[in-house]
Amino acid sequence: ILRRSNRAAMSLMLKLRLLSACSLIVFISSCARRNEDLKMIELTMNSSVDSFQDSIFFSRIEDIEFSDDEFYYLDGKTGLIGIFSYDLIFKRLMQTVGPGPEEVNAAGNFTLSNGSIYIFDNGSGSVKEYTTQDSRFNQAYKLPAIGISTDFSVFGNSLYISDFRSEKPLLSYSMDNGELKRFGLGRKWSNKSFDVERHILSDINDNLIVAYQSDSPTIELYSKTGQLMQSLDLSYLEIFKNSLVKYKEQVLPQRNTSMIIIRDVQLVGDNLYALITSHNVEGNVSFNKILKCSISDSEIKPILIYQLNLTGYYLSFSVGKNKLVAFNYSTQSIEQFSLNN
Repeated sequence: ILRRSNRAAMSLMLKLRLLSACSLIVFISSCARRNEDLKMIELTMNSSVDSFQDSIFFSRIEDIEFSDDEFYYLDGKTGLIGIFSYDLIFKRLMQTVGPGPEEVNAAGNFTLSNGSIYIFDNGSGSVKEYTTQDSRFNQAYKLPAIGISTDFSVFGNSLYISDFRSEKPLLSYSMDNGELKRFGLGRKWSNKSFDVERHILSDINDNLIVAYQSDSPTIELYSKTGQLMQSLDLSYLEIFKNSLVKYKEQVLPQRNTSMIIIRDVQLVGDNLYALITSHNVEGNVSFNKILKCSISDSEIKPILIYQLNLTGYYLSFSVGKNKLVAFNYSTQSIEQFSLNN
């Protein structure tokens, strides 16, 4: 009986060792998959528009949007909205800037929806709506006092706005009755700390709101009711590792900006594109990349990486059909690339 018991115990120990070994292999394989580099495609520039050589003046393009085969851009210095064709041929400037109540005093950002352009006017604390065809003023939506709004979107009869100084940094505002709802994860913003969550509303489709943290590689998906669907930390990807180490080691007591990891995010159909730049305190750029992810059943999955010009510094971008347009601050030019994958 004792011999039989010993054999049973040895058999059990062997099974446990095999199970532990299998678990270790599964764990290692999982880690290997999580740390595996994504496929990288180097993009070649097709065409560009230079602000000086092409006699079209713009200095700092804060945002680019695509609609009806046209690219719209906001010049952060002049507050003007410019329009390019799909092939990057300049078409016109929208005349919306001025001191009047139906004009934009200080444009902060803009978005396009249902044949209208909505411009966030920092001067009046309101969002002003114009027709895209003739710049005709439609209506102004006076917003409640918010800290700092860096981006917003329009869907249906609601404005979705970021307010990253709030503990709930995202809010929805009904254009019908002015009802305000706050949601989103975050901590109270402090100008004494650079390791903070600065949620910036980026884009919205029929079902999802996209927000991200500019100072860490985290992208969040929310339902239109404010429910958090997914929070994806991309720090396991190789492209973020060295950058994150440098960021955590930086001490920036005299600066009011942190090193930005994710500059802009856009939803295009079932795909999400994120503009990722990395630079040090001196402003030297180490990389410019576009991360492409798929979205299925409210889940984000990284697919591949597009490599932009290594010597540039890109502030904003937009994807339209199979083309990508980005503003290169280093050369003061708008550049266009073809997306083949």
